[in-house]
Amino acid sequence: MKLRMLSAIFIASQLLGQTLQKGDSYHYNVYFEDLIKLGESNLSVIGEERMGGFETFHLKFSIRTSSLGDKIYKIRNSVESWIKKEDYTVLKQIKKSREKNFKRDFTTEVLENKAISNSKEFLVPDKIFDPYSLILTLQNLYDISIPDPDKGLVNQEKENEIHFDILDGSKIRKLSLINGGVDIIRTPLGKFNAVTFKPKNPLKNGDMEISYGYYENRLVPIKISLALNSGVVVMKIKRVER
Repeated sequence: MKLRMLSAIFIASQLLGQTLQKGDSYHYNVYFEDLIKLGESNLSVIGEERMGGFETFHLKFSIRTSSLGDKIYKIRNSVESWIKKEDYTVLKQIKKSREKNFKRDFTTEVLENKAISNSKEFLVPDKIFDPYSLILTLQNLYDISIPDPDKGLVNQEKENEIHFDILDGSKIRKLSLINGGVDIIRTPLGKFNAVTFKPKNPLKNGDMEISYGYYENRLVPIKISLALNSGVVVMKIKRVER
């Protein structure tokens, strides 16, 4: 019993302190409303670069529907972001949206409390985050813990709400999430005992719900629900590379 407890404490401390690394890549199957497979998505750390006097991680998120998915709801979205290593706030974001007949591109750069997006200048808060990078950095900003599965599943909601200012092209949005407790989630990579962070209200455009589970002693985003312009897509992990 003592050995198991010490092991759990050691793993928890590893997870809380884990950092991003170049080459980290998370691959997902994409479903429409968690029912019909539409295509695939990828979230990866593609580099480490110096920008504006800061050391940064360069991340990329992409989502692409298959030929079958194109007939249901065609998506060709990608977001590249450069985030500071010191606090994970965003310095630059390149967003390309292609959803059905909707098309829009933004290149946004942040300099202290000012941002410039496609020549539009606006003020931003002291700490502003890229939403897709936040999927991989939330465990470094918030203490995520999952009960030991050997002790049974504990599905207990915790109403502690966390808030983030989000950069979305030329806009600033508020992202508020609550710890929705623990549940069993099935994915192409397997079954996970996972904790889910979600909005209090139903997902609206730009909102997301993220579930984390242990994979090879790391905390991994195993399921992501993302509200797009028309409907919600669900991404379930199928492969992790490092």
